Amino acid sequence: MRTLLDAIKLAESEEIDGLWAILKYKDIGIMRKLKSMSALLDIDDNKVIDEAPKDEDNRIIDFKTRNQIHKILLETSKQAYE
Repeated sequence: MRTLLDAIKLAESEEIDGLWAILKYKDIGIMRKLKSMSALLDIDDNKVIDEAPKDEDNRIIDFKTRNQIHKILLETSKQAYE
């Protein structure tokens, strides 16, 4: 998930707000969240999906993926709003 996490670190404050909204929205799954975040940050969604943590059946692991995004968003938010 290096592509997405690196892009989040460089995000503007408005993009960070949008990323939080996408992450916290409960009515869409992790695949749509990754695609939406990729569109917001103008990065290749296929690369983001390829890099996402997957289980033995090649399905994206929802909790682990959301947790990684949450952690980097917390760090980036603190820096953006200091």
